[in-house]
Amino acid sequence: MIARIWHGWTKRSDAKTYENMLCNEIFPSIAARNIKGYRGADETKPVIFPGVEKLVTRMEPARHYRIAITREL
Repeated sequence: MIARIWHGWTKRSDAKTYENMLCNEIFPSIAARNIKGYRGADETKPVIFPGVEKLVTRMEPARHYRIAITREL
């Protein structure tokens, strides 16, 4: 499994608008792609939807981590 962490910043006054876009538009549209094994927003680069770029004041590159999960026998 690969975990992806991405940080982005917005103005305090735009925070609720951005949160609403993430929850109501961005994440659902990514989930609608029905990507096999998808368990959350796991693209290889940030997906910046139209209208969002004006809300994000700063962002950093995404970091990817390989997660090893073992089962106890």
